[in-house]
Amino acid sequence: MNPADLPAFPLMGWPGYLKLAFAGNSGHCSVMNKNALSSSCLRKSIYTISALVALASVEPAQSDIRVTNYNQTVNLGNGFSFDVNGDSTLDFTVLNNITLSLATFAGNANNTVAIDGSTSLDLLTSGELISLSNTFAASGGAPMPGDGTTFYTGMKLMSGLDAHLAWLSLTRSGSRLIVNSAGYNNTPNQGIEAGSSVPEPSTGWLVSVTAAIGALCFWRRRAKDADAGI
Repeated sequence: MNPADLPAFPLMGWPGYLKLAFAGNSGHCSVMNKNALSSSCLRKSIYTISALVALASVEPAQSDIRVTNYNQTVNLGNGFSFDVNGDSTLDFTVLNNITLSLATFAGNANNTVAIDGSTSLDLLTSGELISLSNTFAASGGAPMPGDGTTFYTGMKLMSGLDAHLAWLSLTRSGSRLIVNSAGYNNTPNQGIEAGSSVPEPSTGWLVSVTAAIGALCFWRRRAKDADAGI
């Protein structure tokens, strides 16, 4: 076996494919017989793949979440309009009318809120995923949760054909509603976890890490076989 025959695995987000090759005394890992590579060469491969696993475990920066803090108290019978994506345009309005209401701000017909049912606002807990698979509408309402409860709602903002997902953090304080903050995913069409300032991992990155770990397990097994003379 020569370096060209060694298995390759992709690291998504990095250019091309990495093929493992290891230098021995003669400049490559040679096979003394048909059974296996030399134990020392296999161990070199393990060390190298271990480094690649660590490298693959760091997802390349592909997206970021914009978090805006409002800390706005909304008294009973009042509302609060706010900008989510930082373009100085008001996007949504939250109303405190005994029940909670969230609607797109007048003139922003492309913005929608996540609902659970026909008109019920979908109230979320921290960490719940907001994605394109959610149901969205121009407005929604829901009964207030218990006093002192912090909860979240999902939002979707359109930019051309791209959808940007966002969360809104709210807290009930007696008859008042506190609008805490909002998180907006700058990467289009990518999910966001309620309350998170870190984007969900991309599928390609997860595949890369899995492939790297699989390669590491394969070469560790080969090294054990070489030690045992198998």
